[in-house]
Amino acid sequence: MRPAPIVEAAAETGAHAIKLQTYTADTMTLPVKTGEFFIDDERSLWRGHSLHELYQIAHTPWDWHAPIIERANQLGLIAFSTPFDETAVDFLESLDAPCYCSANPARRTMPAACRWAARWGCRQSSAYARSRVQAPRTPARCS
Repeated sequence: MRPAPIVEAAAETGAHAIKLQTYTADTMTLPVKTGEFFIDDERSLWRGHSLHELYQIAHTPWDWHAPIIERANQLGLIAFSTPFDETAVDFLESLDAPCYCSANPARRTMPAACRWAARWGCRQSSAYARSRVQAPRTPARCS
């Protein structure tokens, strides 16, 4: 399995955590190949591709998440992710992921992440974690 060596290499370097991004191309953008959805910048490595194609290529496959989290746990690392929509939050919950990290724009569009943060507690304005990762299990306000 391809993700295991990545986790092992991170552990060997002394890393404390592995960060993933949890999304699909369909939850990030529309499958449109024109206008703002198409990359035509001559300086871009992705020139000639749509944003949807880019996200399909660049995402962490969802079937990698469980093995990454499991291997990270075995090696004493924290595996956490930025979920980009409510389906990603639900998916990470099903894996018992210990942390979520939310980019500011994603936080504004994800009521599920804010509900989760209120349930488990906010560590910072941009990161949410469960108590086993040193976050209080108290209700928190998510703005």
